[in-house]
Amino acid sequence: MENSTFKGADPIEFNACVGNNGIVNYLTYAKGFSKAANLILDQVIHTNGNDVDSFIYPICFNMRHSIELRLKDAIEEINNLAKIQKLKLDDFNLAGSHNIRNIWDYFKINSENLDQRYQIINDAIKTTILDIAEIDSTGQTFRYPFDTENVKHLTEQSIINCLVLKCKFKELEENLDNLHYLNEMLIEEYREGTFTSKFSRSQIFNLVQELPLHKSWKTNLNKSALQEKYTLSSSELSKILTFVQNNYEISSKIGIKKNLITLPDDFILDICSAWVSFFHADLNSLNIEGAILTNESDSFNPPTFDEILEYSEQKKVVYKTFKEKINIDLVADLWSLFYLSRDNYKYSESYLWLYESYLLEVKNESSLLDAFNHVFFKTNFLRKIIRSLFFLQQIELAEKIVSTLSLEKIFPELISKARDRSLFQKWEYLDYQVY
Repeated sequence: MENSTFKGADPIEFNACVGNNGIVNYLTYAKGFSKAANLILDQVIHTNGNDVDSFIYPICFNMRHSIELRLKDAIEEINNLAKIQKLKLDDFNLAGSHNIRNIWDYFKINSENLDQRYQIINDAIKTTILDIAEIDSTGQTFRYPFDTENVKHLTEQSIINCLVLKCKFKELEENLDNLHYLNEMLIEEYREGTFTSKFSRSQIFNLVQELPLHKSWKTNLNKSALQEKYTLSSSELSKILTFVQNNYEISSKIGIKKNLITLPDDFILDICSAWVSFFHADLNSLNIEGAILTNESDSFNPPTFDEILEYSEQKKVVYKTFKEKINIDLVADLWSLFYLSRDNYKYSESYLWLYESYLLEVKNESSLLDAFNHVFFKTNFLRKIIRSLFFLQQIELAEKIVSTLSLEKIFPELISKARDRSLFQKWEYLDYQVY
C-alpha cells in the first residue's frame, strides 16, 4: 500500500529524489542538514533575532548532524585511500557511531597516518569540531530538552549567539569542503602509483631539490645521509630514485631528458606546422573548423560556401602529406598528448596509461587516417599539444614550435604560464614544489 504522506505527486518540480533514485550518501545528507541550518540562521539574522530562542535548537541540531555526516563521509574516503595504498584501517562502525569526538579522533589519527598532508586541514577544523563535541557529543543536546537520566541540557551554557554560530559554521564548512577536495585529490594522486610505504608523490617531488645531477650520482649522491634523514631503507630509497628518473615532470631536474613515447620531435613540429599552414596561415583572424581560437570561449561564425570548399581541399592535402607517415603507435601518442591537456590530467603518469589505452582505441577506428584526423582537425589541437609538451618538460621542442610558428603572440598567457610552470602548479594543500 502506498504511503499517503511520503509520495510523489504533481507538480513534479516539488518531488525530491531519495533512496536509489539519484546519488545519495553521507555527503548528500550532510549538505541537506547544512542548508537547513543556514536557512534558519539567515532567517534569524534577517529578522534581527526574531524567535531565536525557538530556532536555536534546529539550527544547532542540523549543524551538528551535518558535521557528523561530513566526518563519516571523510572516513569512507580515507578507507578508499588506504585500499589504494594496500593498507587496512581499523574497523569503525559508521552507522552505529554518533559520538562526534570518537568519530573525529578516528578520522584525524588515520588520515594523518595515511598522509601527512591532512594535518594542515585537520588543524584548521579541530577547534570547532571539539567545541561541538564538548556541548553535544552524541547528538542529543539540541534534540531533546532532557537526557536519558532526565537531566536538563545546556544548564551551564545559558546563551548561544547566532552571529558567532554563523561565522564559525561558515568557516568550518569551507574547511570541510577543502577536506573533501583533498580526499578526492589524494585518491586521484595515489592511483597513479607514484608512492612508497614512506613517501607520497609530493614528498618524492620535493626530494628532487636535494639531489645532484644524475650523471654525478656515483660520486655525489649521499644515499646514507638521505636514508638517515628520512628514515628510509636502502630498497625504499632505490624505489624513490627510480620514480624520479622515470617521471616526466621531474627527471629533467636531475639532467635526464625523457623523450615522448613514440613521436619524434621533428614529426611533432611537422604536424604543428601543417596544422597552422593548412588552417590558419596568418594566425590572426578566426576561420572555419581548423581555426585557432585565441580564447576558446570566442564566438564562432559559420563558414561561407567558399570557405567550406577551401577547407575540403586543405583536408586532401593533409591526407596526402601524412598518409604514409603515420602508424598506430604515433597516432596513439598524438591522442595521448592531446587528451592529456584537453581533459586536464594533473599528473604526467597519465600520459603513459593514456597511451596504452589509446593504442587499443586507435585500432578500433575505421581507418588509421580517420584516427589521425580525430585529433588533428580539432580547433584546440595546437593549444593542447603545446600545453602537454611544456607539462612533460619537452621544453626544447615546445620552444622550437613556438618560435618557428610565432605562437607567442597567439597564446601569450598559455606560453608565459607554461614557461614559469604556474600553469601546472598543484593545489596548495597537495604541497608540491613547482618544477
